[in-house]
Amino acid sequence: MYALFSVWTFVPNHVSVIFTAWIWLFIFMFISHYFAVIYPLGKLRKFFVAATRDDFDDPSDRINSRSVSKSIGSSRFEFSLNDKRREFLSILDSPSMFKSLSLCANQHLCSPFILFLEEYQALKRRVMEEFATNIDLASYYREHLIPVTRNDQSAGHPNIHVFGKRDQNHSYNSISSPNNLRGSPQYLKSSLVSFNSSVSSINKDHFGILIDTSPLSDENSEGKKRFRSNSHNSNRKINSNILINPAKYFDRRGLNPDPTSHPNHLSPSTESKRSTDPSTTNKYIQLDLIKNRILINTPISVSISEAVQMMYPSSEVFPSTPVPHELRQLFISFFNVFVDPDSELVVDIHMSIVDEITQLIHNDEISLGIFDDAREEVLELLYFGVFPRYLQENKSKAKVVLTPGNFLTRAYKRFLIKRRLNKLSGK
Repeated sequence: MYALFSVWTFVPNHVSVIFTAWIWLFIFMFISHYFAVIYPLGKLRKFFVAATRDDFDDPSDRINSRSVSKSIGSSRFEFSLNDKRREFLSILDSPSMFKSLSLCANQHLCSPFILFLEEYQALKRRVMEEFATNIDLASYYREHLIPVTRNDQSAGHPNIHVFGKRDQNHSYNSISSPNNLRGSPQYLKSSLVSFNSSVSSINKDHFGILIDTSPLSDENSEGKKRFRSNSHNSNRKINSNILINPAKYFDRRGLNPDPTSHPNHLSPSTESKRSTDPSTTNKYIQLDLIKNRILINTPISVSISEAVQMMYPSSEVFPSTPVPHELRQLFISFFNVFVDPDSELVVDIHMSIVDEITQLIHNDEISLGIFDDAREEVLELLYFGVFPRYLQENKSKAKVVLTPGNFLTRAYKRFLIKRRLNKLSGK
């Protein structure tokens, strides 16, 4: 405003006398309001992203939702023409487009947000690898990862389990039966059956094959699980050579001090024969490729608990599920780098989220969803801060290609080339 009044002092007298001083004041206020508010909103409307009325009526609505990938499915986003949340999630899940978004974030000094997502993705894959390869997770955490049959859907689905379900007091369900103590044969046996049922659901839902998860007995003490065709493809012939020990695929790294005591243990002679069998080796390689495919193709737009849920479609994995002890230090390191206020790479998120995560870390209550609120905040900051500028840059690049000036320049260059060719042919 002072700048405008300074300009008014240099205006010639025959122009300044047209209006009184108060009218000039309102004119300058209108001009400043236009360039400060109206013009930016007009530019933003062309690539307006998300500000729906419900967002302002209930500001905590998005915070209560655990992830953007779930919140976009609500009805308030289904019919919004200007909503770009789905496009934003598709950019996150596309490596090339995510790289472009990262470059745009670096240009606008938002690189810590991108680094947060990249490290969160690495942490997510490490958790998925642990849940996929450690068959004894349930025996590690009998008070945390308890296979519990769901009451509402267990009648028709006996293999559906709930992992780490909390009660109203936020305390994990304990086991009072003496048969469920850590290391007891009955509990290890039930844990193995539960894990094998989860493995069966993975192969059934994603790869069209099913692993027989019958309870362990003396007849199958060698640990051979017969692959049979899916119920939807029952007319397919069963290959008798597909006899693979799934323990070779799901690497056992747990409580088993005496490997020879494990029911799936094979003698050295048997292992040597199977390792030299080309068909069996090919099957091992195929299963490793399946595992790598699940881990590599994990989208960025899902949280850690949702990614683990993808590996166990017939089970429910909650954000309150405690992390394995082997991964606790990774979660603490992630907190020290991105959430701790004293860190150099701390992300600019709300202090209430920082205080909540700090309290959970100090209380040693590290769960899979401990960073879900921080991740949600980072995604919103990228969505409202960087994503509009990313759309504007891509739109300006498209305009450069389609401008009439660019078309005339190309036509003029073609004319010069044609004239030069005519001169050469005339010589």
